[in-house]
Amino acid sequence: MREFTRQGERNLDFLLDLYRKDKGYQQELREHFTNNPQSMREMLLRIEASASDLEFIDGEIVDQGGTPADELTQEKINNRVDEQMLLSNGTIREQQLQYKDGFFIPLDYRDLKEMQRTEGVR
Repeated sequence: MREFTRQGERNLDFLLDLYRKDKGYQQELREHFTNNPQSMREMLLRIEASASDLEFIDGEIVDQGGTPADELTQEKINNRVDEQMLLSNGTIREQQLQYKDGFFIPLDYRDLKEMQRTEGVR
């Protein structure tokens, strides 16, 4: 029985390594999950802009007078929003993935079993 478990662990390590090494797929997932759902991204942009005494209006980060924020400020806000999207985006888990150590990898067996138990996912 223990040899079967070791083989399963090796197979899982191999699979995780494949996911991590596929830079194109990782970038595609990052692009998707940092921009979707759009309503969540816009809400987070409003929150982050507000924390910097700015506003997010009509797709732009602007100051109180309506002048667009400088590029560095916009980049910082967008980076914070990207990170928050990756940490709290429920659609990642719905796709049976997790964002861990900077990579998208499949959920582990325990998480999948928990999803089956609580959400009826097969």
